[in-house]
Amino acid sequence: MNNETLESSILKWVNTFELKNPVKTIEELYDGVVFNEILNDINPVWFKAIQTNEGESDGNWVVIFNRLKKIYSLLSGYYAEELGQSVVEIESPNFNLISKNKDKREIVKFAQLILVLAVQSEKNREYIQKITSLNQANQQWIMISIEEIMDKLSKVNDPNEGIINEPSQNEVTIRLLKAERDELYEKKKELSNKLESVQRENVI
Repeated sequence: MNNETLESSILKWVNTFELKNPVKTIEELYDGVVFNEILNDINPVWFKAIQTNEGESDGNWVVIFNRLKKIYSLLSGYYAEELGQSVVEIESPNFNLISKNKDKREIVKFAQLILVLAVQSEKNREYIQKITSLNQANQQWIMISIEEIMDKLSKVNDPNEGIINEPSQNEVTIRLLKAERDELYEKKKELSNKLESVQRENVI
């Protein structure tokens, strides 16, 4: 997947949102402010912006720790009440490591939960289009991330595993995302072929 990684792909996904300030590194997400911005975009009623005073987070890991816990609590509640899913069995991000050490692995873990929530929300088509605007390598990493989390959510919430049912919301979301991606890929391929054809005609 070229030089792209899950970390770089998550970072690029984060920047598809209209943020107050673009994010340059994963570590910049550690204080939860950008996570709160994204969640407020997803559902401003459920995720009411957490008030932050200028400079209150500077060096104060306790403030950041409590903010992350609050965001995670709202996130878990949305999964449960709006999506009918539980994140309890999924290993939660380590708020200590994030707030004290800006741990990239734990920050990415937090971001993944927000990503999967976004593509299942009422504005999922808008967010899926944002994903398909990324390059192919980034899209692949994002897709892997979504499928990984959704697979865990399915296992947590499906006591009748093995029984054939209608496609779950998770499966529908993944199919929609893949369809959007494939459609854009075909359009890009078609345009590329037309361009090559025009270039050959000009040479002749």
